[in-house]
Amino acid sequence: MASIQRDEQWTLAKKKEIREAFKLFDKDNKGQVIQEEAPTIMRYLGVYPSEKDIVKEIIPAMMEEDMQTKTIAYDKFEAKMLEIISAGTYEPDSEVQ
Repeated sequence: MASIQRDEQWTLAKKKEIREAFKLFDKDNKGQVIQEEAPTIMRYLGVYPSEKDIVKEIIPAMMEEDMQTKTIAYDKFEAKMLEIISAGTYEPDSEVQ
């Protein structure tokens, strides 16, 4: 029971963190950002994927069905970020620091 509560608290805290970071780039308050801003937001959140992974896997997974818009909606960004952060994927390289 305590583990579930802790997981819920972690999720809520991460969602708040993701929303705050996303809002920094959502200047029009429309719940979307241009795709080129997503990697910057990700790095702000401590997620450091390679350019190849960003272009080939992450951005396409977050794009709206209409690829012509070139924007990423908050709900898709949040879902993908929670997946990436919880998996511990794309951690910063400790040797670089």
